[in-house]
Amino acid sequence: RGTRFLLLRETAHPALQISSDGTVISFTERRRLTEIPSVLGEELPACGQHYWETTVTDCPAYRLGICSHSAVQAGTLGHGETSWYMHCSGPQRYTFFYSGIVSDVHVTERPARVGILLDYNNQRLLFINAESGQLLFIIRHRFNEGVHPAFALEKPGKCTLHLGIEPPDSTRH
Repeated sequence: RGTRFLLLRETAHPALQISSDGTVISFTERRRLTEIPSVLGEELPACGQHYWETTVTDCPAYRLGICSHSAVQAGTLGHGETSWYMHCSGPQRYTFFYSGIVSDVHVTERPARVGILLDYNNQRLLFINAESGQLLFIIRHRFNEGVHPAFALEKPGKCTLHLGIEPPDSTRH
């Protein structure tokens, strides 16, 4: 009964390849790009809870999160107060961007699989090490419109989506 969505191919940067089943994002480009290759998922309804997991492989720098429809229209994914995401830029360096705020978090164990729980009921967005259940970061925000799951690979690699999964028990608090 977990969250399911499709990737919006029309939002994908030309350097990204989307698998035929829409669950794998690949970036193989070796030349330097002026923008960060990203793709969005379908807009999620502005109610209840939405949970999905991602596995990023062979990519040392990536972004996972959500953005509002207005950010999509303005082309400002990852900037300002309409995007909320986790940026991994090294083995243990994670930065969280939200509501114009930037927070650095040192993670001792790099999560192989990251869970994202968007909880409209409790006005929060959780980033979770899906294997250990460890909470990586929590963003408290009054989300009052539908948002899009957002994925960006800054270096060559692959991002695999795991959909239709129930949130871990540790997120029920």
